Amino acid sequence: MLACGTDSPAGLDDLVTPPSTSNGPNILLIIADDLGLDATPGYGDGIKAHMPVLQSLQSEGLTFDNAWACPVCSPTRSSILTGRHGFRTGGLGAEPPENAIPAEEVSLHALLAAQTNYNAALIGKWHLSGTSNGNADSPALLSIDHYAGSLSGSHQDYNAVRLTQNGVTSTVDQYATALFTDLALDWLKGQTSPWFLWLAYTAPHAPFHLPPDSLHHSQGLSGDSA
Repeated sequence: MLACGTDSPAGLDDLVTPPSTSNGPNILLIIADDLGLDATPGYGDGIKAHMPVLQSLQSEGLTFDNAWACPVCSPTRSSILTGRHGFRTGGLGAEPPENAIPAEEVSLHALLAAQTNYNAALIGKWHLSGTSNGNADSPALLSIDHYAGSLSGSHQDYNAVRLTQNGVTSTVDQYATALFTDLALDWLKGQTSPWFLWLAYTAPHAPFHLPPDSLHHSQGLSGDSA
């Protein structure tokens, strides 16, 4: 990400060349939306979500006691994508036009394509597009060769997802979290080179709702409780 962190957009030839990654590790970056530490196992007090896989990863890997994110999601997403703070990209807020970043920004995916043999994708919530950067075409304009997900900041209905793939948007009647997981698995099955996948879930962002029974462990949980 240091190569992405220059003060202004630059051509790829001007950026730091990373070491060879012909046998590099596969990288899966998963982010949740509006998930606080109070609901996350391993961090202080609060009512914790049931996350056995996450707890297993915590026990075998690293956790951080001090981290930073923006108070709204789009600036954080743009920083992950470009390595630059929102005041440099113009992505300062969550509402249009402040959520959109210029298509001229050099993205992490552009660097991976130009300087490594990694295949890269972004699946899930985007929330970085607008009329200024191509709307549904904005992932492609920012060098994301494979994008499938929701362009907007939230779902009106978690069971009716406005899904955009290759610049085409349609409604898919599937629970959003399960849909994004299936799309990610489908993409991973086709990979033969090292890969980087950013999987961006919308949950637990509002609207608050009752997930499918197979995705929670609370017996008798009502929609009002959720």
